[in-house]
Amino acid sequence: MKKKKTLLVIIVVLITAWTIFQSIIPSYSSVLEANWDIKLPVKAFFKEVYSEDAGPSFHGDGIRYHVFRFTNSSEIEKMLPWSDLNGNTLAWSQTQGEEKRYQIYREATDLWLGELEIPQEQYPDYDSCFCWYKNAHDNSEIIIFWNPEINRLYIVENII
Repeated sequence: MKKKKTLLVIIVVLITAWTIFQSIIPSYSSVLEANWDIKLPVKAFFKEVYSEDAGPSFHGDGIRYHVFRFTNSSEIEKMLPWSDLNGNTLAWSQTQGEEKRYQIYREATDLWLGELEIPQEQYPDYDSCFCWYKNAHDNSEIIIFWNPEINRLYIVENII
């Protein structure tokens, strides 16, 4: 009987510790909400399958990339006003001594993922994706790609 009580106490302590840990360490979903006012819908049943960032920085700046698998696409469809891949970004490229603004989200994403040295198999299949873009007052940018064919969400952020 004493062993059962001890086991029960250990389980309760572990569950309590896990709950406290989860509330102290913010999830990526809570970071998205704080930075971009975007909520990953719980009913979509997300699971992160890939993540990479530029590493720690004093101001939290740099490039971040996350890939999520989900099971409920109807929730993703309602999540944002999705569009095609064309649109201006704030990112610039320097080609032959001349600066140009990226005209499509794919170009900016390829630049950022290249800087992170992301393997090509982790890139979005742009031809199968819908897209959403936002920039912030400090010129930070986020591009989200949704591929409904394979239930993937690709999130790339360039935090300035």
